[in-house]
Amino acid sequence: MALGSSVGRATRGVGATMVYVGTFLGRRYESPVACTGFAENKQFATTTTGGPFHLEVDQRLEPAGAGTRLTFCCRADSRGFFKLAEPLVIRLAKKQAETGGENLKALLEEHAL
Repeated sequence: MALGSSVGRATRGVGATMVYVGTFLGRRYESPVACTGFAENKQFATTTTGGPFHLEVDQRLEPAGAGTRLTFCCRADSRGFFKLAEPLVIRLAKKQAETGGENLKALLEEHAL
């Protein structure tokens, strides 16, 4: 999944909107989202306002020893084609989130970001 519209400093915060664009099993989809929680360098939460599934995401950063812990909580409800493929959707989404987290950790540890 990719962020389809950028979120600049002026548009960050609760109520800001953006569009996630992605593909799943060869099907392209767009999901408009609204920011439902925001605290600079601490939290970013969104919920979909349309698209093929309802998705709520809450990402939080907190100090953890000499580093930072990222907690990622996701709640989803599939519709249409995605409902039929729900067991596969769950497995693939979990794998995608784990891989994304591992990639982000590697980039941060290499000071690439």
